[in-house]
Amino acid sequence: MSDLFPFTQDAKAEPPIWREGEKLWMLTRYADVQTLLRAADAEVIEFQAHIQTIAVKAGRNYDCLVGLLSAILFFRNPPWQKQARASLRRGLAAIGSRMSDAEIEPIIDTAVASVAGTAFTDAVPTLANRIPILVMAHLFGLSEATVETLNRQGKGVVNAWKRAMPLRVYSALEDQAAEIDQALRFEIHRARQDGGPLSAFLDEMHGYDDREIVGLTFGLIMAGIETTSGLLSSVLYVMAAEPQHVTAMRNGELTERGFVDEVLRMAPPLRRPSARRLAEDQQFGDVTLPAGSFVSVDIMSAQRDPALFENPHGFDPSRSSTSLLAFGNGIHACLGVHLASLEGRLLLRAALNFELGLPNADGVDWDPDPTFCRLRRLDLQLNPIQHRLPS
Repeated sequence: MSDLFPFTQDAKAEPPIWREGEKLWMLTRYADVQTLLRAADAEVIEFQAHIQTIAVKAGRNYDCLVGLLSAILFFRNPPWQKQARASLRRGLAAIGSRMSDAEIEPIIDTAVASVAGTAFTDAVPTLANRIPILVMAHLFGLSEATVETLNRQGKGVVNAWKRAMPLRVYSALEDQAAEIDQALRFEIHRARQDGGPLSAFLDEMHGYDDREIVGLTFGLIMAGIETTSGLLSSVLYVMAAEPQHVTAMRNGELTERGFVDEVLRMAPPLRRPSARRLAEDQQFGDVTLPAGSFVSVDIMSAQRDPALFENPHGFDPSRSSTSLLAFGNGIHACLGVHLASLEGRLLLRAALNFELGLPNADGVDWDPDPTFCRLRRLDLQLNPIQHRLPS
């Protein structure tokens, strides 16, 4: 097939485009996107303040919702964002041994084995979504059920930035945020009493009150699930749709890293992050955008820029490495990029021991939301090959 991702025909790199309906500029060229992501003075929209204003005007209490959103780094600017990012780095380093190949590989192998050799299964809930939940549970010493609940309740909370919503929706999200807050406070209290991985992480959260610690922990868990699940579903899809690359990897002609990087290039899980506001005039190629402009980016288009990538719409896992933007860049670059990539490679490695079958086009359903590049459904059959590959 000419493009593995048929919904991306509009992904092209061109000069900044004014989007009248959204009242913002869209950047699609690699150099322009990289410039914006690295611009320390380009402010993200701290929309939680807007929600707080709505709450005050309407006489509502959205404290839990605002509290969670206020601690998600992606929605915060320096200096708070910079300080919190440093704290989270220390916290992750404290439990870094739990993110090794030796710790994560058995989790993924077990998950794959649980669906192998059966009839066609939807690999999105059973593998792509479940594996990051299992890994986050392992990382913090939580139960799978707890993390699954946090993820389910948190999806609406973290998507509150997308658009203005009716008060009843904000009220429903406040209820979900309150459940998340209660669940994490319980786990934090237990960790302080009993120790464990979460306790080691918490020891690095100096200078934050409990509400901020809840928010920081929640944001890290959600970040470790949402985009990773999109990557994993795309890895499985490409393996099934392009079996010649699987054969090449089994023969040692392609690397796992090259394959996963190419999936990230063509199908970045977060295609269009939230907009930023320019604090000063900024040059993007021959176009100068004035201070105060709202600017967004299309990472998928940027990673198909022919100025950097030969045959940009072709899937080529042997291409030479170029710095990808799939996990962001600059001060808002994803803290979990290495863990997400590791999960992608280990899932690929486990799946190499099986023949992956796609039933038909009806078994592949992509999320139509232009913000993301992820599957909502992926019917797969995993049949063990005759001889298991060496790990």
